[in-house]
Amino acid sequence: MKVYIDSNIFVYVAIRHPQFGNACKAFLSTINQKEIVGVTSALTLCEVHHAIAKYLDKKAAELVIQSILSLPIEIIALDSNMFCSAIHQIREHNLKINDAVHFSVALATKTDKLYSYDKDFDGLEIPRAKP
Repeated sequence: MKVYIDSNIFVYVAIRHPQFGNACKAFLSTINQKEIVGVTSALTLCEVHHAIAKYLDKKAAELVIQSILSLPIEIIALDSNMFCSAIHQIREHNLKINDAVHFSVALATKTDKLYSYDKDFDGLEIPRAKP
């Protein structure tokens, strides 16, 4: 199975979220053990860095990004085609730009599920799942 991983999964692990942190950590462990193929985008790295720098500090954000980069996850670069697709998804599903980019990457990489706690992904062609 191939899954797209939204930024909140990584953030909840990094901040040790009391409700979702352990489940997200266990989920990423299945990715690390290559039981599931994980995909995310360069945008995810930006969002995670921003959130962790704000919640903790820049050094912690750097360490979290390094740990994400050490995982066997395919990180998709963004290009003009991806942004054109995202604009279409904004019109089609009334998504915010970042969510539209994530969804466009998930579509382009033919993922089976989109792992996120963001309910804005509910009801789309790719089912949203939570760890």
